[in-house]
Amino acid sequence: MAENGVATKAYERALSEFDIAASEAELSARRGASKQVVIRESVGRAYTESDVTRITERALATFEALLRHEDVDGEVHEIPGAERVLGRLKDLGVAVALGLDSIGHLRSCCSSPWGGRPLRSGGDQQ
Repeated sequence: MAENGVATKAYERALSEFDIAASEAELSARRGASKQVVIRESVGRAYTESDVTRITERALATFEALLRHEDVDGEVHEIPGAERVLGRLKDLGVAVALGLDSIGHLRSCCSSPWGGRPLRSGGDQQ
């Protein structure tokens, strides 16, 4: 599933609940960074240190809930080239079911003819 700005919108909504403004450009520039760190830094610019941990936890919970909702109810778009890559893996005898939800929980399983421990599905690994 392509991200398509879902995380950026979730950041904006979660932070706005605490009257914290963050631009789309600012949030997009942080793509790939720890979600907690991004939220904590934004909260830290708007609140005193004594409030930062509490508000960060609440904003992060809101952010993750928004992403979970999007993962369940949102649109899914194929990542360009994924079908070709998965076809090649299948030709090699690798059985793969791929997916990460928007908060990085693994939603995949993989087994190969070369052995190894298959990945569990259902978000147990990160």
